[in-house]
Amino acid sequence: MFLTPSEVDDPYNLDLRCTVLRDEEILYKGDVNTSQINWKFEELTEFLMRDNPIPFGTVVSTGTGIIVPNDLPLAPGDTVQIEIDGFGTLSNPVKQL
Repeated sequence: MFLTPSEVDDPYNLDLRCTVLRDEEILYKGDVNTSQINWKFEELTEFLMRDNPIPFGTVVSTGTGIIVPNDLPLAPGDTVQIEIDGFGTLSNPVKQL
């Protein structure tokens, strides 16, 4: 799903949830609000575009700011889900390279 800025009421007040699943069981769950981010989206975009051509449709992944505790390292087969209410869920399997 792709959204335009006009489709988001307030990008600096979105609740995000991160869930780590292992064998379909919840290993970790954390949440954060975009009001807590260090760099505004406009600042990130300006910085990235300063010396780089950025093609239309480029996706920038910034992370969530949710820190999984050190005693819960990710393992091959885990699934990391990032969810924003009303937008959807990004689900990524963990694979060892």
